[in-house]
Amino acid sequence: MTSLVNEAEEQVKIMSDNNNRTSLTKYIVAAAAAVLVIGVTVTAVMIRSHRKGNIVIQKTDSDISEQSCESFSSVKDTKLNTQTTKTTKTAKADSEAKSTKAATAHTTKSASVTTAVDFPIDINHASEQQLCAISGIGPSTAKSIIDHRNSIGKFGRIEQLLDVDGIGEKTFQKLKQYLYVSQKDSITTIQSTTAEKERTAQTKKTTVSTVKTSAVSDTAESRRMTATTKESSEVTSEHTSSSDIPKPEELNINQASTEEFALFFDLPLEKARKITEAREKIHGFTNILQLLYSGVVSEDQIKAVHNKLKL
Repeated sequence: MTSLVNEAEEQVKIMSDNNNRTSLTKYIVAAAAAVLVIGVTVTAVMIRSHRKGNIVIQKTDSDISEQSCESFSSVKDTKLNTQTTKTTKTAKADSEAKSTKAATAHTTKSASVTTAVDFPIDINHASEQQLCAISGIGPSTAKSIIDHRNSIGKFGRIEQLLDVDGIGEKTFQKLKQYLYVSQKDSITTIQSTTAEKERTAQTKKTTVSTVKTSAVSDTAESRRMTATTKESSEVTSEHTSSSDIPKPEELNINQASTEEFALFFDLPLEKARKITEAREKIHGFTNILQLLYSGVVSEDQIKAVHNKLKL
């Protein structure tokens, strides 16, 4: 009996151990299943997140690539536009330069046509353009001549060019071959100078007459009358002697005597003497029209015999 009980207790223990083992196994299996499920879930989530990251990265790379292409295209377009602008500006500058050169050439050509001047010319009517046509005379000198002419009214003698700023003896010698003072202007100036001298002489004479005694005045008058008589005698003598000289066919105006001028231009000796006096004042003629300075021959007379006059 006791052995049966013991045996029964053993059987119960064995069954209890089996039940415990079965429960433990179930717990272990359940835990393993739970761990497996969790692992699978986590793995799935990680895989899904990784795929999304790749898509984002790929999209970002694509955007960067597209932006890079757009930037490169923009830079390329900018460079192309800059190069086109430079080319356009260069072409425009070349076109303007050609137009300027053409205009300059046309102006120069026009100037060369309009500056054909028939020398010699009247200095009191010469324009700046005509003066510039003289070799060696530029716009500055031409303007100075015209400004001086305006300041004095007009030139009465060609030597007045020496009063112009910038004109020395060398330039004057060149200018006087191309310029002259007309007979009218020369006579007007000579008359003005003569009138001024007469007024000065009259003033001096008046001053002297108020100081000198009547006896001195009588003596001076006698001397003046004697001098007048002597001059009249010399003129008569010159008229008489000049009639023996033949009229010259040609005349060197820088070497001719008073008698030769008188015969050549059919002038009285007193008028012919004014030609030699004018020649002495300017230290020799350099242009046949300078005979006008004398005031006794006209421009028409000079032109009528210009081929017979020599310097």
